[in-house]
Order: sequence, then C-alpha cells, then structure tokens
Amino acid sequence: MVKCYAANSELVEQVAFFAFILGNGSLLPQNSINHDIEYDYEECIMEDPRVLVEVFCVYVNNYVNSADPSIAEQRAAQWLAHQCLPEYTIDPPIEPWELLESQGKGDVFDAIKAFGRAIAFGDLPGEYIEGIDYSEYLSVGGSFLEEVIKVFLNNLLVNEDGIVINYREALKRATQYIRYYIDKSYAVNPPIAGWEVGEYDRPDTLQ
Repeated sequence: MVKCYAANSELVEQVAFFAFILGNGSLLPQNSINHDIEYDYEECIMEDPRVLVEVFCVYVNNYVNSADPSIAEQRAAQWLAHQCLPEYTIDPPIEPWELLESQGKGDVFDAIKAFGRAIAFGDLPGEYIEGIDYSEYLSVGGSFLEEVIKVFLNNLLVNEDGIVINYREALKRATQYIRYYIDKSYAVNPPIAGWEVGEYDRPDTLQ
C-alpha cells in the first residue's frame, strides 16, 4: 500500500501557528464593528470543552474554504470571542458549514477536527495519560498546544486516496508527548524524535 505524510510542512506550520496563538491567549478578533478587543478566554475554554472543539472546526473549515490561514484564524477568533462575550457581533455571521465537525471523510482536515475534539474532551489513549491533568496547559502559553499538534500531524499518514490510515497511532504519539511535556520522568517509547516536534525535516522513508 502506498502511504505518505498527510500534512505537508506548510500545513503543519500553519496549523501549529494557529495552535500557538490559541494557546498563548492572542487569538483575538480585529474588525471595524467591535474594534480591536482584548480579553482572557482561558476561563471560557476551561468551563466548556465544546468551545475548543468549535474553534478548531471554524478554523479548519475556513482554511479549507479559503486556503488562507489568516482568514481562518480571524473567523476562529471571532467565534471564540462570541462564545465568551455574547455581546460581541460577528460580521458576517458564522454559517452552519463553518461549525461542521468531522464528517467521516477520513482526510487530514477531518483528522485535525477530530484531534480538536479529542484533546478538548480528554478522549485520549488512557494508558498514556492516566492521572495527568493537562487542561491548564491548553491556554497557558502557546508552546504546549503547538508542539502537541506538530507531533500529531507529523505522524499522520494517508494512503494513495488521501485517506488517513493511522489516526489512532498519531493520536497516541501526541498523547505520549503530552505526558512527557508534563512529566519529564516519563520514558516515551520510542523516544520522541526531533522531526516529530518540527526541529528538523521528517524522514523521507516511511516505515
């Protein structure tokens, strides 16, 4: 079976940057109706996991629709602001397609949305994360979420039809990295390689 990386390096970096600004508290909307606003959305995300799920969905769906990460980031920022500040006006309003979750297509974008749900609700492989509460890391500094999603995407593979073939394995590696990030005494097996967190290019040869 032919297999290749699901996400090219550009997509990995763009999604990782989105995760970084989401995690460090700077995913803020900028538009003429509400003017530039600043607020702390950490509590909003911590109180309702669906907020994080939907922010990922709005970002991914707009990324696919526009092929412009800046548009995707701003739509996600607007939706996040509206969830935390109901008086915030989104212009134009969010449409139903922007909130669509994983549709079972099996492509890389469905996998990213599924990842957003998994990390928001803690639907991760329990044997690697038992007893570890990572929720506070989701919105305190951007590096945690940025690096976790890099590990996930850099391990994600697709077949010749563009269908993801190892979602659970990629999710496992991301979960192992979460554990290691929080508990440095945890021995990841096999160890996390530099290419998984984007320190250098991924190997050309797939196992």
